Amino acid sequence: MTTASLGFSLAGDIWALGLSRLFQGVGSSCSWAGGLAWVIASTPRERRGELLGTAMGAAVFGALLGPVLGALAGIVGIRAAFLGVTVAGVALAGWAAATPGVAPERQALRAGLLAMRERSLVVGLWLIVLPALLFGVLIVLVPLRLSQHGWGTIAIGALFLATTALEMVLNPLLGRLTDRRGRMRPVRAALLASILVSAALAWATEPGLIAPLVACWGIGALVGPAAGGALAGVAGDAVPYLVLAGVCVATYLATRARYAEPVGELP
Repeated sequence: MTTASLGFSLAGDIWALGLSRLFQGVGSSCSWAGGLAWVIASTPRERRGELLGTAMGAAVFGALLGPVLGALAGIVGIRAAFLGVTVAGVALAGWAAATPGVAPERQALRAGLLAMRERSLVVGLWLIVLPALLFGVLIVLVPLRLSQHGWGTIAIGALFLATTALEMVLNPLLGRLTDRRGRMRPVRAALLASILVSAALAWATEPGLIAPLVACWGIGALVGPAAGGALAGVAGDAVPYLVLAGVCVATYLATRARYAEPVGELP
């Protein structure tokens, strides 16, 4: 990822940008998988939810920092902004290399393939993908809508920076709640909130309403930018939000029907 950031800062044509983006995606996937495995292996079981929530908060921080970096690039220039990211990446890589690791547990590749048959694992993977879809739509459509109302890059960056701060605080708290009250209650509560916010964003047209809705919702980013942008271009901004609200409804109903936990009913 650090090399890709350097590539972004020095790229002079579309091919160099595309190659840098490819390396950035590969590096991001590897570091994300390795980082989560590191957290899980080095954490007592009773605190895994809290620390995974902290890790998710850090991921959200990075995702939501994108618009902030864009605002910074508008002030200091693209090259300077990405060179700064490169320096930060080198420092982080040095810290990770100097940090003692955890003794690896040998596991056959077949064991990982067999794990994919577990319904709970598949549900967990879907619950990671879903926020990525939600946020991916948000990060494409909201800046476009706000710019139509006269918001500049600094104002949009400040909104996403505030959302980042909120998410960094809430994710560890949510993880701690899963340690104490079980997994599905917080998941269902979050799904209900996502349904309401997605539906509200479908009809929100004024910045005074869009901004607090964004603050309620900044999570994940992967497929959503391309899918949400393409769908909005064909059918309008409201359609991607309504589609994702429907996906959240279906996921919520599935968790109620199949994954009840003996921790009391969701209010």
